[in-house]
Amino acid sequence: MLTLWERASEWPRPIAGAREAARKVAACIDLSSPSLRHALRWGIGLGLGVASYQVIHLGPHGYWIPLTVLFVLKATPGDTYERIAMRAVGTFAGLVLATAIAELIGRDAVVNAAVLTVAAACSFALLAIEYALFTTAITVYIVVLAHALGQGAFQAVDERGVATLIGLVIAALGFVLLRDRPPVTPSTAPT
Repeated sequence: MLTLWERASEWPRPIAGAREAARKVAACIDLSSPSLRHALRWGIGLGLGVASYQVIHLGPHGYWIPLTVLFVLKATPGDTYERIAMRAVGTFAGLVLATAIAELIGRDAVVNAAVLTVAAACSFALLAIEYALFTTAITVYIVVLAHALGQGAFQAVDERGVATLIGLVIAALGFVLLRDRPPVTPSTAPT
């Protein structure tokens, strides 16, 4: 471990580092680049998510559409489809659980605060374990919070469900419409 006064084995070279970074970025500015295609999928998906909630008017919670796209859309189709499945299952389970909890506890501030605290703690704890469980816990948190702030539980559930469904469709369409191209090798190159 180096102290502040000890010299590192090599001095930083900012100009060489900037040239290397520029060379790597330039290599990725090609439609056959998986990185550029994912960046396009992500940017277009988020743009469509924002446009969707502006058109559909999901109330104050329309931002759930682009958030779903943000958290679900990954660089590979397999990872994205796995996230879609986990988000769908976790959201559905959370909506069922949250509706029951919100209707059971009513608007009692102390009970709502306790449920919100447990749901938030579970969300953070479960994120590192399993995305579907995290999604369940965060959905409970969001719906109970909306209910505690005066929105009906069923309205919050409807908005969350619709927003998640739209976000999942946008993420899935990202890979259907902007598929990655298989790498061209000498044996697969057209002759």
